[in-house]
Amino acid sequence: MAIQRDVAIVVRCVRFSETSQVVTLFSRRLGLVSLIAKGSLRRDRKGYGKFDGGLDLLDLGEAVFRHHPERELSTLTEWRQLNGHLGIRRRLRSIYLGMYAAELVGAVFEEHDAHATLFDRFAKLLGLLPTAQREEVTVAFTLEVLRQSGIVPELGRCAVSGQAVSEGPAYFSAAKGGVVLPENTVAIFDAMDLPFAGVTTMRRMLAGLATGQPQRLPRMSQEDADVLHRVLARHVQHAQGRRLRVPRFLLGETQDVLMHR
Repeated sequence: MAIQRDVAIVVRCVRFSETSQVVTLFSRRLGLVSLIAKGSLRRDRKGYGKFDGGLDLLDLGEAVFRHHPERELSTLTEWRQLNGHLGIRRRLRSIYLGMYAAELVGAVFEEHDAHATLFDRFAKLLGLLPTAQREEVTVAFTLEVLRQSGIVPELGRCAVSGQAVSEGPAYFSAAKGGVVLPENTVAIFDAMDLPFAGVTTMRRMLAGLATGQPQRLPRMSQEDADVLHRVLARHVQHAQGRRLRVPRFLLGETQDVLMHR
């Protein structure tokens, strides 16, 4: 049993009992870690709890925990909140975007699979969600999650014919793994409209992310961003074989519509 200390972001938080929670942290050095936070919901007469600042989704803090490799859950022993991201919680759209980012990280990575640079991008994203840059930075973060997990969709060539996609209308098929030209959509049940401008935007973002250098992102409206979120959410669900919970709130759609339109 080793004592670990790491900076982390709370990506999942579930009530376990009257006084305890099960939390999943995305830590910079260790990746995803599932922990039991005993007594985290208990308050003394003055309203103080066991863990400084409490534990809530999207909180950034320093965690100390006992790592039990033979157990499903390790034990959180200390938590020092560094940033509760109150600005995110003042705007519903920002909350949904933050929840979506957290769900993506938890959906595509295995536990103890560390991604320090992605952690840094996640921390930066949370700082930008209360600003006017929230839309483009969330799309860029989503693409970085897919890039680092190895499930980037095909955006340069038709996923059916292999022909270069260079202009004009396009469609997206999660079942085929990427962009599909109009003439190849026959009998593809999940083909979605995807403006070519959206294809170009994602290509440019991915090219910039691959360099590892800061990039100037194109300003995006909520409407334009949601077109790409809809496509990428379906892609993740198909690639991982699991449904995501947040897109139905983020996009204002039922899960069945998102999966089978």
